[in-house]
Amino acid sequence: MSITVLNPGLLTTVQDMGRIGYQQFGVSVSGVMDPRAAATANILVGNPEDEAVLECTMLGPQLRFDAANTIALTGGDLMASLDGQPVPTYRAIAVQAGQTLRFQAPKTGCRAYIAFTGGLDIPRVMGSRSTYMKAKIGGFQGRKLQKDDVIGFRAPGAPKNLNERYIYPEFIPRPVYTIRVVMGPQDDAFPERGIATFLGADHRLLHQEPQRDLRRLPPPGPADGRGQGEVRERLHPGRPGGPAQPAGRPAHSAPVPGHVTDTGPVPPGRGHPIRRDGNYGI
Repeated sequence: MSITVLNPGLLTTVQDMGRIGYQQFGVSVSGVMDPRAAATANILVGNPEDEAVLECTMLGPQLRFDAANTIALTGGDLMASLDGQPVPTYRAIAVQAGQTLRFQAPKTGCRAYIAFTGGLDIPRVMGSRSTYMKAKIGGFQGRKLQKDDVIGFRAPGAPKNLNERYIYPEFIPRPVYTIRVVMGPQDDAFPERGIATFLGADHRLLHQEPQRDLRRLPPPGPADGRGQGEVRERLHPGRPGGPAQPAGRPAHSAPVPGHVTDTGPVPPGRGHPIRRDGNYGI
C-alpha cells in the first residue's frame, strides 16, 4: 500500500503544520507554506487538518499508486492529470492501483498540496513529519523526494460521501489584489507621510528566499524626522516591521507569511502588485 516516485519534480517534500517548540535549540519549524490549502486538502479526504501532505513546488512529481486510495489537490493549480485525464483541484478523487498522477506546469500559484486518506507512513521526528532539509531530519529521510522512492500509506480508504467532498477554489488570479492591513501598537513611531504612502500606493511583493522572507517593495516614502530609530518588538509571523532592510524595504519574515501565501495573492517566484482598499489602515 504505497506510492512510487517515478519523477520527483522540482521540489517535492513531506510537510505538515510544522515542528513547534524546538526553535530555542536551532530547529526550524518547517511545515507547509500555505497552511490553509494543506488543511483544506486534508479535510477533503477525511484526515485531521494537521496530517502530513506532499508539498509540490512549481513542477509537480509523477506518482504511481500501488494501492487504491483517495487524494485531494489544493493550492496552486499545477495542471494535474491521472492517467492522462485532468484532475480537478479542491475535490476528493478516488485513485486505483496502477494509476499514475502527473503534473505539467503552473497554471496559477506556485505550490500544490496532495493529501492522502489515512496519511503517509512517515515517522514523526520531534512531534512532526515535516521535512527540514538543511538539518536532514523529518519527512522522507530528511530530504526532498527522489526517483524510485516508495512511500507507504498508513490507512488508505475512501471517506464517506466522496462525491460531495469538494469546494470551489478560493484563489482567483487577478493582476492587482487588495489586502487588509490593521494599525499596530507602534504606528506612532512612523512618519504620517510614510504611513500615507504605504496605505495609498501600489506595491509589489517578491519572494526572496523559500519559506523565510517576503519583502515589500514600495515607492520610497518621505521622512519627517519621526520613526528614525529602530523599532524592536517580537513580531507575529507575517507582520511587517523593523529593522528596516536595504533601500527601506521592511521584511515580512516568517515560515508562514500570514495570509499572503504562495498560492494566494502573491505566488512565490513572481511578484504581483497589491492595491490598498480605502477602508483599511495599517
